[in-house]
Amino acid sequence: MLNPSLAHQAVLKSMIRAKGASRIIITSDIVMVGGLGPGDYEGDQIGLAPGELVRLEADGKCHMPVRGCLAGSGSTMLQCMMHLESLDILSEVSY
Repeated sequence: MLNPSLAHQAVLKSMIRAKGASRIIITSDIVMVGGLGPGDYEGDQIGLAPGELVRLEADGKCHMPVRGCLAGSGSTMLQCMMHLESLDILSEVSY
């Protein structure tokens, strides 16, 4: 079985090599609970319809358990950029 985090690293590295680091734009689909602590958040607390539930897991997974779908990113842009930097991919590719 392929380690998913290694697969993601390979995809990121390929994308950066193909386009060049100066031509890459990093985006996020962070939701209102992104960056908060793990837990359940009610819809009326976060701008959704009353009764909606969004769960932010300790690993950053953000989902709506009642609907059975993802709700968006639970990580802030800073956390994402720090993760990208920690992979040490940018130092391995030519700019």
